[in-house]
Amino acid sequence: MNDESNKVHHSDLVVDEIRENPSGRDERHLEQEYVTFKNDGTSALDISGWSVEDEGGNTFQFPEDTILDEGDRVTLHSGDGTNTDSDFYWRSDRPLWRNVGDTVVVRDADGVLRIRESYNE
Repeated sequence: MNDESNKVHHSDLVVDEIRENPSGRDERHLEQEYVTFKNDGTSALDISGWSVEDEGGNTFQFPEDTILDEGDRVTLHSGDGTNTDSDFYWRSDRPLWRNVGDTVVVRDADGVLRIRESYNE
């Protein structure tokens, strides 16, 4: 990758909360392991086709018509569940976010890096 592909081009989407270590054994509470994103801008933000990735290379892509109005939040759960306008499920059968630290990477539908945020490191 060249330097430009690793440069963060900030957007109105921000990481609002990361819950990498739910109470109990993580693998038994995958729906409680999540990352919440917020539209911090002043207008609607279409994140259709945007991808979320962890350091392990696991990738989730938001489906078509995923639009966040100003101030809206969307939560991406690691486990299984029923998608709604504000909650999406990666459907992983194991924990995705490492308790000791990881990096949340978000790219828009064109592959432009929008977020790279590390925690617990």
